[in-house]
Order: sequence, then C-alpha cells, then structure tokens
Amino acid sequence: VKVALDPYKHLVMINRGSWDDVYVHQPVLDAHGVVGQVMRVAPQSSQVILISDPSNAIPVQVNRTGMRTIAIGTGKINRLELPYIPNNSDIQAGDLLVTSGLGGHFPPGYPVARVNSATVDPGRPFAQVTAEPTAKLDHIRDVMLVWRETPESLSDDMMEESDIQEEVSDESE
Repeated sequence: VKVALDPYKHLVMINRGSWDDVYVHQPVLDAHGVVGQVMRVAPQSSQVILISDPSNAIPVQVNRTGMRTIAIGTGKINRLELPYIPNNSDIQAGDLLVTSGLGGHFPPGYPVARVNSATVDPGRPFAQVTAEPTAKLDHIRDVMLVWRETPESLSDDMMEESDIQEEVSDESE
C-alpha cells in the first residue's frame, strides 16, 4: 500500500488493478471495517479514497436503532461527521455505524465507525455527531476488496438454473 503525500487528500495506492478485475467504486476493507472505495483503476494498481477524505461520503446505519444517515470525511484520519442527524434522534456515544447498503456501492452490514459524541443544540436543526472509523486508517497495511455480483453474472446464473429446470422437466416426461 502506498500513501499519497497531499495532506488534504486521503488516498492510498494498492497493488491490484484491472488485470485483477478491480473496478471503480469497489469497496475496500481492512480487518476492522470499511477503509474506502476504489477511485481509479490502472492495469496493475488502483487508487483508493479513504472514508476520512473530505470529499467522501458513505451511507451508514446506526446498528442499534436502524436509523440511516450519511457519514462524511473531515480530512482528519480519525474523525467522521454525521451532519444530518435530527436533534430528536436516538443516537449516542458508542453506537456502531455500519454500511446501510443504500447507494449500491457497499453491501449492508460492514462496520464503518463508532460514535464518539452526539451533542444536541435546540437552536440548530441537526445534532452535532462525530464518529471514529473502525478501520485502522492511520496504519493501513493489508486491505480486502469486495466483489459484488454483477447483473451479467446474475443473469448467467439464472440462465443456468432455467437450463437445469428444463433438463429435469424433459427427464420427467
């Protein structure tokens, strides 16, 4: 893994690319949770944008309550913000945030962050909520790429299944 030197961008380079079937928006995880997603792909390498990058947002769900929201990178490696939590929401320090599955890039249920603080200010429409990523973004060594089933592979599987059903029907006649 190679890290970008620009202090305002949170990017890493991995040694897998299009020759390994890596694709843009592919989820990237470490042993503890979501690291980010593939941003650019070359034949033998790919660039990954971390969830802490200020231009990155990820749909999440509070594991305890099921409430869905968006976690946004702050530019600090150990901090995400959840700016769209209404003041009357049930969210508290320690809550685990997991991927919600919305947006189609991340499958649901992967750990993203743990809430550090949730401050309600009656003068504001939204609570001030911060969270710390569960992935160890400050010392990434190994990552895992997650492949999803593409519509083409699903239709191939459905075609194979229908062929099998036809063969079974033919044999039973």
